[in-house]
Amino acid sequence: MKSLLLSICLAFTAFADDTNRTFYVRVLVGGVETNSMASYVKRELRGLNDVSITDTDYRTTLSIVVVPLEETKTKEIRGYVASWAVTVRDGDRDILRNHAAQVGNNLRELAEKIATSFDTKCLEPSRQSKEEIPAQKLKQ
Repeated sequence: MKSLLLSICLAFTAFADDTNRTFYVRVLVGGVETNSMASYVKRELRGLNDVSITDTDYRTTLSIVVVPLEETKTKEIRGYVASWAVTVRDGDRDILRNHAAQVGNNLRELAEKIATSFDTKCLEPSRQSKEEIPAQKLKQ
């Protein structure tokens, strides 16, 4: 039954250090095939020059849920779909900054797409403004 439903929950958390403009990212993984997905995502995030993976000092959270796309009759996995959301801690509450969905033929491709979108939609605006990822909601 586990092969019929893949549920991977990933949580990434990041914040910017004003001194050297590094985004510190924490990766939390749960569900099935977590080691593979975590490895792929960490590899992609390490490829960004200003991202460091850590378990401390974070403010922004990227949460991801991944589910397989199955052929109805054969139950063959044809790819994966992921829903991800970015929230920023503001005092005692979390504010939604962004939400998106990605589709990939395999977990590696999906991890690449998620990391690229996270970089483009969340980290890049902070790089340009030279500020931490703002707590205000992202304009859609």
